[in-house]
Amino acid sequence: MMTLRRVMPLAGVSLMAMTTALLAQETQISQVPGTIALDPITLVAQGQENVEATGGVIVSSEDIENMQPADVSELFARDSAITVSGGAGPSKRIHVFGMEQSNLAVTVDGVPQGVTSWHHTGSNVIDPAFLKSVEVEAGAAAADAGFGAAAGAVRYETVGARDLLTDGQTQGGRVGLSYGSNGRGVSASLAGYGVYDGFDWFVMLHAADGDDYETGDGYTMPGTAPATQGVISKFGYEFEGHRIELAYDYNKDDADRVIKMNMDLGHATDVYPLKVTSNTLSLKYTEVSPTDMWDPEVALYLSRNEYWRPNYATVASGRAINGDMDLQTDVFGGSMKNTFTLGAGTVTAGVDFNSTDYRIDNYGDLEPGVRNMETQQIGAFVQGRFEFDNVLCQENLAA
Repeated sequence: MMTLRRVMPLAGVSLMAMTTALLAQETQISQVPGTIALDPITLVAQGQENVEATGGVIVSSEDIENMQPADVSELFARDSAITVSGGAGPSKRIHVFGMEQSNLAVTVDGVPQGVTSWHHTGSNVIDPAFLKSVEVEAGAAAADAGFGAAAGAVRYETVGARDLLTDGQTQGGRVGLSYGSNGRGVSASLAGYGVYDGFDWFVMLHAADGDDYETGDGYTMPGTAPATQGVISKFGYEFEGHRIELAYDYNKDDADRVIKMNMDLGHATDVYPLKVTSNTLSLKYTEVSPTDMWDPEVALYLSRNEYWRPNYATVASGRAINGDMDLQTDVFGGSMKNTFTLGAGTVTAGVDFNSTDYRIDNYGDLEPGVRNMETQQIGAFVQGRFEFDNVLCQENLAA
């Protein structure tokens, strides 16, 4: 068994000169004959967030509603800063300005996601049917983005009951059904949600099925059919200005796939059963009516990611060179932070930690067989975000 420990103090400051209303008041222009009035030039307007200002991407709930994406390829199809490689669902990897997702700090509702389980598989399973919004921060991310954020951060936020209920509603439901040709297949979702006194609840099921897609040359890519299933549930309670939320998220992709699905190595046509799953249980505490000096958030989470390939083996020169795979990652972690609102912005300070156990039965037909290791991380961070008005003077030129 191998144990690794890291203590990571982090601090950062985001200083963006934001122009909220460039030349908002009309200037009296001298009525001298021949006077030329230049149009205002807006650099960054209306408090645009530093996520976008520095090259990142924000996919809003309206964007997701309009696009109805079936996978992450369609989710980021409008954003040139982000590319998605891989055809089959489990092979998809997002790249932010060329940096692969396993090099970024990826979270779903604040819970860190595991990196690539195997180098021929994508980074994790994300079902867009559950998403409310996505933020992608390019380059070195903020100090409170979590561990491993030196190259950027991807923050997924899922929907909840209070996001879907309109004023006066106490319960509701949603049914979704879509179909697409050439590998998109049939996708269906069913959700129920409601509120009662201080309680709110949300449960959503989703599944997709279909056939392998064809390339532009008419070649059918084996093992690329959609085969996702998932469920997300959230239960919240608000009392005396406090909120506690318990959430469970499960995603699975279970289908016959080629072994090296991200490479199309030698146009391989043999497929083998492959199941990739993720389970996350989280508990979060927040203030419903925070003050300038008291805006806390405390979160704890348990997650398990599994990669199961049960019956594959290759033999060369009379000996096995490849084999079954059974990979499992168990994580326990959390964070505690408070945001202080100051005159020109906010300062967020806190600590985060996680402990991860790895069980690796890699190429199970070979020695040394099962291997186990664990890592622990703990970090402290301070992150400032400030906005300043920046006035760009405009000169009237007279001919």
